[in-house]
Amino acid sequence: MRPNDPRPTGEQLEQLEHVDIAHTLAPVYAEDLKGNKVRFGTLWEERPAVLVFLRHFG
Repeated sequence: MRPNDPRPTGEQLEQLEHVDIAHTLAPVYAEDLKGNKVRFGTLWEERPAVLVFLRHFG
């Protein structure tokens, strides 16, 4: 056990391999820069997409 190590264990990585992230996130909504609701699934309907999450402190 690695209580202070944030890296996933090998077992956790194996579990992630079986999760379909695109399918799981497809129905989730977020706001774009203009405040419009956007369903994540629409971002990769026609082509691959990269999602980047930034957290603002302050």
